[in-house]
Amino acid sequence: MTSVAVIGASGTTGGEMLRILLGHPHVTKVQAVSRSLAGKSIAAAHPNLREYSHLEFINPDDVARCDVVFFSLPHGSSSTEHSLWKNFAPLVIDLSSDFRMKDPRTNDQNDGRTPELQSKLDDFVPGIPEYFRHELKSAKRIAVPGCAALASILAIKPLTDRGLIGPVVFIDSKVGAGGSDRQAAANNVYPERAEVSGKFMPNEQRHEVDVAAICKARAYINISNTDVGRGTFIAAYSELSSYLTDAELRTIYREVYGDEPFTRIVKKKAGANVLPDTKQLSGTNYCDIGFATTHDEKCVILFAALDNLIKGAAGNAVHCMNISLGYDERAGLNTKSLQPA
Repeated sequence: MTSVAVIGASGTTGGEMLRILLGHPHVTKVQAVSRSLAGKSIAAAHPNLREYSHLEFINPDDVARCDVVFFSLPHGSSSTEHSLWKNFAPLVIDLSSDFRMKDPRTNDQNDGRTPELQSKLDDFVPGIPEYFRHELKSAKRIAVPGCAALASILAIKPLTDRGLIGPVVFIDSKVGAGGSDRQAAANNVYPERAEVSGKFMPNEQRHEVDVAAICKARAYINISNTDVGRGTFIAAYSELSSYLTDAELRTIYREVYGDEPFTRIVKKKAGANVLPDTKQLSGTNYCDIGFATTHDEKCVILFAALDNLIKGAAGNAVHCMNISLGYDERAGLNTKSLQPA
């Protein structure tokens, strides 16, 4: 059985980590760590967990050694805290951008990483079970990708691996408000987010690096806000190197993801749910993938949808933990979507 600590447990993603871990069949002890809310019930930040657990937030100084530490901190914070916690638990899983991919163009991160931090990047395995399952089984340090990057990678990589698209891919991503956690930024308050679709990150470098490194293609990503609580939807556009029918595309994706527990192909000719839809995935650890060719049959549009707080963050982190510790990959992650969402 497993004991865990969630650093940054008062945030939106931290709350989802707690919700999943408190119901996990192999987790016996959860420590919810928050400097600002130490001593208060977790329901103070996450009212959905009221009566589900009487757990209280604790100060970082009071955390006991455990089996797994999850870092659910803002970008740039995990690297500072990591040096203090490096010997605290055998398995460390980070959900920020701090320990993700190096930029394949420069062999360096492109957003201000220090030489000391650079030296630690090679210790981290990408938290993408679909492509790094073998490495995750023995991993001690795991860096979970961002929601838009993960959706893009799962949609694109089956074709880039076969040389069927690229070398350039353009990606349009729509992300729900939950992806911004609880940051008190001017563009993250209700009057600025409500009834808005647009204006977020026209050139999101962190995710472009992740996609380029994993898919071996030059990725340009535009990320826009949407007026929903949770969900990430991407549409990726690229030229085809040769003509592919829908049947051939379906065969490729089924070969890659047919045995995956949380990645599904959604492509129907007509009716409801013809292509992936975030509404069908709320609260789940699934990523749905679809595709369509352009009318001139020269380009393909790849679609992926996921819950940005679950498959795009907390659920994926738990999936990685399950693999690393040898548990059933679905443990704690069997939640079905809510209908209507």
